[in-house]
Amino acid sequence: MSDVRTAPTNWFREEPHDAAELYALELYGQDRTLKKLRVNVRDVAGTLHVFSVTLRPTVEASVKRVS
Repeated sequence: MSDVRTAPTNWFREEPHDAAELYALELYGQDRTLKKLRVNVRDVAGTLHVFSVTLRPTVEASVKRVS
């Protein structure tokens, strides 16, 4: 099964879905081996929200003509 993490209370005071995404991205910055994890987020009303987050790093190239 996937790794389970719990976001800190009121993580960035974002909507639970957004908080799960931000928390997973922060964890990925600390551990690049993470691929899929479950993130628990408790909202300001105390309701627990559970999300499955899949991390897929991508490469993007932006090309501009300079001359």
